[in-house]
Amino acid sequence: MTDITLKRMFEYAKLDANTAEITKFNPPEGFDWSVKIVVPESMWGYTVVSIAKEFMHKSRVQHLELPNSIKTLGVMAFAECSELKTVNIPESIEVIESGCFSDCVNLSLKLSLPRTLTKVESFAFNNCKGLYGDAIFGDNVLKIGVRAFTGTGLNGFLYYNPDSIESEVVGALTTLKDFNPFAGLEMTRLRKVADYTDEETLGLLISQFIDMRVKQHII
Repeated sequence: MTDITLKRMFEYAKLDANTAEITKFNPPEGFDWSVKIVVPESMWGYTVVSIAKEFMHKSRVQHLELPNSIKTLGVMAFAECSELKTVNIPESIEVIESGCFSDCVNLSLKLSLPRTLTKVESFAFNNCKGLYGDAIFGDNVLKIGVRAFTGTGLNGFLYYNPDSIESEVVGALTTLKDFNPFAGLEMTRLRKVADYTDEETLGLLISQFIDMRVKQHII
């Protein structure tokens, strides 16, 4: 498999004097979609910080590498890319918009979310059957949208901020094997997530756990 980074295949739009958004990928006729497509970190002096809405929607992309300059992945940017097998989530990502990777049914990815992340919008990874591992959200996450992880193979859902969870999102995660509300703290895994389907219950659970840890002088 060969990597391809030719800037002439990408279109972009300036966002300000220093940054740009990648808006379109224009491969030539007969393009070999089995190569790894590497999105450039800059376009003619402009740092690439965003991927546009429907950037590769329904394309035949199989392997994709995103630069560590990216902060936003647009609405349905890679939705319904049924041949997509590999992609990275850059350490710079702040927002994953609605339906970004929805229905990427052949994507195999151990989910690793950066500490810079603030929002995962609705249906972001909907029906990504090959998404696995633990969804671990830091304390700066402001929103986890409705059905963001429906139909995935995630094993655990760990987060700090119960207020970030939208209604129905937990109910949409009933395929999870275990539920643990806190990342980075030793504790016995709680009941299956299917037992907890409303925010009020989850918030109470978190509060009780914090109280217990404070009393034990662990946090």
